Amino acid sequence: MFSTMDDASKIALIHLCARLSKGAYTVLDTQFTNEHLEQFAIYEIPQEEYETLIQSEMKKRADFLLKDLDEDKIMKEYLDKRTD
Repeated sequence: MFSTMDDASKIALIHLCARLSKGAYTVLDTQFTNEHLEQFAIYEIPQEEYETLIQSEMKKRADFLLKDLDEDKIMKEYLDKRTD
């Protein structure tokens, strides 16, 4: 990811996580870990556990579009949950 503004990738990742959380997603596959992602509490799970988890999660209903929801409200609710 490239941006001309400092920390833009962090803001984008937090916004993505807020949208996924609000839309009932529970898994975000990052493919690898690094220091940047570790600051967001990333963790690895064994491949077999991942495959079982994904099979289960794919059967659930989730909504990425979240039509008619205010972006600011999505972010505020997500950040409020993290500070409680």
